[in-house]
Amino acid sequence: MDRLQLQLHSARQQFAEGLPLPAGLLPEPIERSWERSRAAGLSPWQPRLAHGQLDVLPLTEADSQLAACVQPELERLWELIGDSHWMLFCVNPDNRIVQTRKPAGIDSPLSALHAGRRVSEVDVGTTAPACTLMDGLPAIVAGNQHYLQEFAQFFCVSVPLRGVNGELLGALDLTGIGTRNAGTMLERLKHAALATENNFFLNLPGCRILELQHDPRLLGSPLQALLAVQEDGTVQAANRAAQQLLGVPSYRPEGLTLEQLFDRPSHNGLDGSPQLLALADGSRLYGRLLAQPTAKPRPLRASSTTLGATGGSTRASTMPARPWLATCRYWSPGRPAPARKCSPRRCMRTAARKPRSWPSTAPPCPKA
Repeated sequence: MDRLQLQLHSARQQFAEGLPLPAGLLPEPIERSWERSRAAGLSPWQPRLAHGQLDVLPLTEADSQLAACVQPELERLWELIGDSHWMLFCVNPDNRIVQTRKPAGIDSPLSALHAGRRVSEVDVGTTAPACTLMDGLPAIVAGNQHYLQEFAQFFCVSVPLRGVNGELLGALDLTGIGTRNAGTMLERLKHAALATENNFFLNLPGCRILELQHDPRLLGSPLQALLAVQEDGTVQAANRAAQQLLGVPSYRPEGLTLEQLFDRPSHNGLDGSPQLLALADGSRLYGRLLAQPTAKPRPLRASSTTLGATGGSTRASTMPARPWLATCRYWSPGRPAPARKCSPRRCMRTAARKPRSWPSTAPPCPKA
């Protein structure tokens, strides 16, 4: 145990007796967490984790949605930092674990940390996610910086996770027994949080997503700036990178339009390929429209905005929403769409010899 850890161990004993902490021994956020933990009635010598004295509840629907959003990023991180003595998890604003990634089949103190368990200060004292949720900032808590002696061998680092309105949705955390390069782990968690936050933008209704960055190689990465734009050119939302890159004042700017941010001719005809865009102040950056996952990327309507405008008219497609109908011999344009898919083998075989222009007198579909 190094000198600092010895000092912290001694200070914990004195703090438990009601004495103040030595000035500057702990970072201010961690010192405040120690004070809150003591005020909650916790003794530093209580074995809270080993004895399973944690609050456990089923996950809510919102918790399950958050868990599904972070799970891909936890898997990517695990490939880089996974180990038998470490785990990744995500907590909601109440410090309840909603998703984990840890080694399977290994009995360790980490086994007590699973989905549904609350790990707030009243449960386990000072931890990195507790500090992150309280202050809204990244946190690192190592060794005897934890309030409980039980966590003296633990290392944890966490970062905040924010929604499209800037609200605090929870925190991503790396916890383990031992030490890691704190700066490296913090940066990796930050990237995972940014990637998760960017995915939230895909669910905004009625918006196209504009990707922006000064370097085109960063488009599509967690570091890209994102603007959620309505068809009339109104900016509905901006992620953290967009706020920094463009000087947008908040996640949900009021009354902001593309005309205020960009030189008008520069964003005409935007599509899914990177283009150099001129900002209103004369500087430039790269941008492109994010491809819609369920349809071919389309420009926004020319009649209502200059984003993606082509100046020409558009003709509504007669193809129904169900893509498998293109190979169904029982459907033709102008007929009601069948309720469900016919036999794939039969439909595909028939489509191979079917002419492009199908008669309107197609036989009724037996699956309709």
